[in-house]
Amino acid sequence: MTRENLIAIADRFIQWIQSQDKSPAALSACVAPEVVLHIPFPGLSPDFAGLLTHHERVNTATNDMRCVVKTVAVDEAASMVTEFWEAWGHHTGYIPPPPPFTPSHTSISLLTWLLWFREWAGIPATGKPYKIFGFSMFKVFFYFSPNG
Repeated sequence: MTRENLIAIADRFIQWIQSQDKSPAALSACVAPEVVLHIPFPGLSPDFAGLLTHHERVNTATNDMRCVVKTVAVDEAASMVTEFWEAWGHHTGYIPPPPPFTPSHTSISLLTWLLWFREWAGIPATGKPYKIFGFSMFKVFFYFSPNG
């Protein structure tokens, strides 16, 4: 796959991050349903559902986020793309859904959940602008369907 095609695939993910679209179909346009997050978000599963839930929470915490890619590094042989980005917006708040208290989720206590997630990771909504820098790494795999 060419450098341009790899960058286009990675850019679709960044565009989804900026969107307010929380539907699985929107995420499916840039990420396979079998995606595995090697560093999962706290309290979320390291998969498609966890990524979708995180996106919904971020959009609640900052409903005007914008992101621009500053630098791109591509390894064509390994089909990998790393995008260094800058994001900014306003911290408008975050109200998560209640945690799933089932036998498989006993490691998180109600108190821990309340302290960590009552606001965005314990930070009350300020309404103030923010700017953050980060990077995303993508390993592009191709799956071919016999149905086209």
